[in-house]
Amino acid sequence: MNNIATPCNYFNLGQCKSCSQIELPYERQTERKLYLLKAALAGANVTHPPINIGFKASKGFNYRNRAKFIVAGTIEDPSLGMADSSQNVIDLPLCPLHHPEIVSLAPILKEAISKYKLTPYDIKTRQGELKAIIVRVGAGTNQTMIRFVLRSRSLEKRVRNAAQFLEELNPKIKVVTLNVQPKPAAILEGEEEVVLTAANRIHETMHGLNNQTFHFGISPKSFSQISSQCAESLYTRAASEIAKNPATLLLDLFCGTGSFSMFASSDAAKSVGIELAESSISDAIYSANLNKISNCSYVVGDASDFKKSLIEVAGEASPDIILVNPPRRGLGESICRQILDLNPKKIIYSSCNHESLISDLKLLSGYQISSVEIFDMFPQTEHFETLVVASHYCE
Repeated sequence: MNNIATPCNYFNLGQCKSCSQIELPYERQTERKLYLLKAALAGANVTHPPINIGFKASKGFNYRNRAKFIVAGTIEDPSLGMADSSQNVIDLPLCPLHHPEIVSLAPILKEAISKYKLTPYDIKTRQGELKAIIVRVGAGTNQTMIRFVLRSRSLEKRVRNAAQFLEELNPKIKVVTLNVQPKPAAILEGEEEVVLTAANRIHETMHGLNNQTFHFGISPKSFSQISSQCAESLYTRAASEIAKNPATLLLDLFCGTGSFSMFASSDAAKSVGIELAESSISDAIYSANLNKISNCSYVVGDASDFKKSLIEVAGEASPDIILVNPPRRGLGESICRQILDLNPKKIIYSSCNHESLISDLKLLSGYQISSVEIFDMFPQTEHFETLVVASHYCE
């Protein structure tokens, strides 16, 4: 690539090189991802139809609805950014990938650190308290959540005062929490979460098939996609596939907060979502009630033994469509075998790692891939989301 000026001053100055594709025009970035996926599928001898681009970002910037700032520096001059390989924290408060609400908040967060004497943690000396600040913005509402990650609760009173200050300064801030992470390790957040505001969830609004509106509650520890605009497109596309042949029973595996199955709720007589994270299941149940969706059930369960959880909810009924959205490691042999045992008519696979996706597709023998689409969840980087639809050969 040429050393050309990009929209990111941090990249231009050599302070951050995380966006490995930022010097390429956006169209070239999506072409590169398309080529990468084609080559990987061909190399694995996976037969597939032409690959389509399901979603392109309108701008390629300001798309990240979540920011994870490592805190460093001093009370008087705090830094909000990321740690490099030498454990030095680079100050990146105005990253152009972040949602505009997050960008506007960064200076205010620094002010709160100084005003309420929230001592930044030093990674090398292991001194100080404030380790990180995590910010999440809700799509369609701009409601904002701020999580202060500290080594202990010793500064809880100061953080409470900072929370009140932030709420008064910006009415879009609805949730502020104190997360306790006492370990001197590269673990961003801990188990203990203290909610400091009246609300314990922010809300976002998204639109699905036929412009149907969905409202979702998001609590501090729940997983949600990094680009709400891309996620909306991804959920809608999966729902459109289910609408072609409505499901008697839809299994939503690794369901997170239940967005996939709620988007498809009009075309599935019953859906069962299974997820290990209790906070995500709590949000899924909350959101289903919020949207008055009664045919979606969500249970806490281990995906490695999902058939046990499925039987508890649906009895011996077998899903005719299984939708999976696993973490980067993919499904693996055991889960693929359980899926094959259930013999669904259709499998819809949403993946953030095309390498593990391809390994799983090879394990899911007996299914013919009918659709492969790239959803560009991560512009300026080499990463992307892939949605694959596979139908039983016997159909």
